[in-house]
Amino acid sequence: MTAFGYEVSWFDIFFLLVSMLAVIYYFGISTFSHWEKKGVKFMKPVPFFGNTLYLAMGSQHITDCHQEIYDYFADDAYGGWFANRSPLLMVKDPELIQQVIVKDFTHFYDRGTTVDMKLDPLNANLLNMTGHRWKSLRQKLTPAFSSGKLKLMSPQFNECVDDLCGLIDEKTQKNDLIDVQESMAKLATDVIGSCAFGLQFNSLKNPDSEFRRMGRDIMKTSWRFKLRMFLRIVSDNLPSLLGVKAFNKSKEDFFINLVNDTMKYREDNKVERNDFIQILMNLKKMDEDMQIDPKNENQVILDEKLLAANTFIFFIAGFETTATTLTFCLFELSQNQEIQDKLRKEVQATVERHGAINYESTREMEYLDRVIAETLRKYPIAGSLIRRCTKPWQIPGSKAKLEVGDRVVIPAYAIHHDPKYYPEPEKFDPERFTEENKRTRPPCTYLPFGDGPRNCIGARFALQELKTTLSSILIHYRVTLNEKTKQTLPLKLKPRRILMQAEQEIYINFTKI
Repeated sequence: MTAFGYEVSWFDIFFLLVSMLAVIYYFGISTFSHWEKKGVKFMKPVPFFGNTLYLAMGSQHITDCHQEIYDYFADDAYGGWFANRSPLLMVKDPELIQQVIVKDFTHFYDRGTTVDMKLDPLNANLLNMTGHRWKSLRQKLTPAFSSGKLKLMSPQFNECVDDLCGLIDEKTQKNDLIDVQESMAKLATDVIGSCAFGLQFNSLKNPDSEFRRMGRDIMKTSWRFKLRMFLRIVSDNLPSLLGVKAFNKSKEDFFINLVNDTMKYREDNKVERNDFIQILMNLKKMDEDMQIDPKNENQVILDEKLLAANTFIFFIAGFETTATTLTFCLFELSQNQEIQDKLRKEVQATVERHGAINYESTREMEYLDRVIAETLRKYPIAGSLIRRCTKPWQIPGSKAKLEVGDRVVIPAYAIHHDPKYYPEPEKFDPERFTEENKRTRPPCTYLPFGDGPRNCIGARFALQELKTTLSSILIHYRVTLNEKTKQTLPLKLKPRRILMQAEQEIYINFTKI
């Protein structure tokens, strides 16, 4: 046989194929000695897929994957594992977790997400920012979520919740099934529209709302998401090298133009509102007045792209997480009538004293705080935290040392469901969060918003939206689980989703009180 002018035998072809397969196989296992070299106990990986084969195949949710790894290490404080070819350390011990995310935070500055901010400008946000640039941006954005700002937004929360109650009344009168996840997503979209953009998104009143459709499309498992997941089996950086964007150009342009048009309208018409985009505009003006050196890598200068990126993450992180938490909370209340009745009595008594549901009245609802806390324990929307080592770190009590670039995973969901900290973890029990019971647990065993300097900046905003919505619903309705959903129990998590969400629709009956 002749190839390229040379005589080639079948043996030569066979040898070439075997050599190629050997090289590919070596590449698939080349990182698997990482933890063995450090003397860290690790879970035996599968070539290319590591310990995430079923996750990569789309048949398992990430929290279930992390639960398996958590259980594998049993009483160990930590253990090594592999997400595809990437080595990660799972930290289980609460004291060690506190060391990583609080006490030794300077060694773990970054979240550990792999993004290309030039390829995907909407990823240039607080969630993905690294090093001192993250610190600079965090300091600038923190005042946007102060209690004073939340208090000013209270009427906007109430207006959106009133629209939700109107939708519930309309569907109830028609005997229509109420898909709670979709209804709460519409509510959360309208809240973000009002409190972030100062716009009426009208998702609750208009089933064809462009903003609700955009939010639904972004969270959907698209071919782009699947391709990026596949490429990451080879290398975390391969999607960037091949130019495979996280979001398509139309979605990118939609948000960038939305922010730019909103800012231009306000500047041209001298309009000011108590919302997130106004705070960003004020910060941008301050940066311009301060004349910050653009070459200073430790400072972040708020420009149009950064404004769009951080408004975008507020939209994404705000509507899906809140909607899902509300869904899970109503699901639990619909099955625990005693808890629902007790909570309703507290809401009614508090509203009688204050005359309304607002920032001040919800602050007094202690049992509501417990119900929400228990919901977030049982269903932490982000099931795990991830941190990247930014400075070499010796694991306490061990000879093992993490180097710059090593990543740590903290399995919040698994910790929240560990009987050691929460007896009968599948039981919905708000009494776990009395002050007395909270003191019995070690720090860093309740992590729905993370902990330490890099915790969720929007936690107070999310909690206020949850409180306003739940108290408003319970004062007007009794909630029970629809028979159609009862037939699909137990709940299963939707695979191929980073955040937690039920695979089946959750239908709730709302009976007017």
